Amino acid sequence: MESVIYIVTSNSFPPGNEVIHGFYPTRAIAEARKEMLLADEDFQDGDTEVAVLSVPVGPEGADTYIRLR
Repeated sequence: MESVIYIVTSNSFPPGNEVIHGFYPTRAIAEARKEMLLADEDFQDGDTEVAVLSVPVGPEGADTYIRLR
């Protein structure tokens, strides 16, 4: 049986500020983290995109090799 974890990431434009903000067991928790980041005035510079990515987890574990761009 395959399950899923969720990763909250952000990217800036121009490139150079790619960040993984955490791994979460449910989409609801990941979306809440994303909303917290978007609401933080110190975090927003106008050129940052925040995303929630789903990552399948199988018997061998999670493949967390992702490209943030």
